[in-house]
Amino acid sequence: MSWTTTPTVSSRTVDEAVIAYHSRQGGLPVLLAALPEYHRRFRSISRNPLLAEGAIDVNPDDLAADMLRKRAWQAMLPRYRSASRVFPSSIGSPKRATRRPTT
Repeated sequence: MSWTTTPTVSSRTVDEAVIAYHSRQGGLPVLLAALPEYHRRFRSISRNPLLAEGAIDVNPDDLAADMLRKRAWQAMLPRYRSASRVFPSSIGSPKRATRRPTT
């Protein structure tokens, strides 16, 4: 099934699989990585509440894993910074262990 002949069916299938196997289980944001011409179409049919606003505007198959990781981090950095301003004590700082007195 190619994107050009049945884009809505294949996009819905991908969206449903991502929701079922990643979003529901992990609860983490999902970053769209695809050629720019597919972004609007995918976002219009997606029912995933965790689909992030940012995106990677390239075919992920064309990037090495390290480069894909770097591009993903660049896309998610604004969201991370926003969250760290809202919850500064819970992001980026390790929790201190409290020591109980020994008897």
